[in-house]
Amino acid sequence: MALEIVWTPQAEKGLKKVLEYLEEAWTEMEILQLENNLRNFLAHIIKYPEMYPETEMHKNLRKGQVDKNNYIIYR
Repeated sequence: MALEIVWTPQAEKGLKKVLEYLEEAWTEMEILQLENNLRNFLAHIIKYPEMYPETEMHKNLRKGQVDKNNYIIYR
């Protein structure tokens, strides 16, 4: 069963801040690679929502690594 990804306002704000920082600190190629990694990550969550481990403090949340510098916590 495929799921729909719904971003909370807090998550959207956080992603916007990350992207603004990256535009200053990373090259365009690195940002495009992150964008590709993020798309792949989200596609995996849609198909396999329990693929990543639960967090230790909150068992209803899962944490998955997008790349070596970025991760997403989701439920």
